[in-house]
Amino acid sequence: MSNFKILKAPYEPKNRDAELVIAQVDCAKAETMPDFFQQLQKGLKFPAYFGKNLDALFDCLCDFSWLDAREVHIVLRGYDQFLSKEPKNQRWNVLAVLNDAVAEWKAMKGKDKIKLEIYVEPSQRIKQDLEDAEV
Repeated sequence: MSNFKILKAPYEPKNRDAELVIAQVDCAKAETMPDFFQQLQKGLKFPAYFGKNLDALFDCLCDFSWLDAREVHIVLRGYDQFLSKEPKNQRWNVLAVLNDAVAEWKAMKGKDKIKLEIYVEPSQRIKQDLEDAEV
């Protein structure tokens, strides 16, 4: 089962809690993997040691020790342009990493647990990509 929340309207947080961190990715400006990593690193304040590859992305998405947050939302805006200059299997790889990171947090127990959610604003392509990525 997919851990993505596909929206029918633009993202609006339900609350503005101080412990909520929102990272918005403008997919029209994330046409390449380096562009995507840069936007996510900025939005989530990844540490300087972030390796800008999928393994490093997964590691950072499963840690968040540098954030003062109980909840993290990643919002993909304009998904139909996401990684448009990359082979389509790169999109699928990113979706798999995002999905797996959410699953890791859901499985975690204890006081350090963070709620990670991935939102995708209205898109023609997301459902097919999720099927193709098998998430």
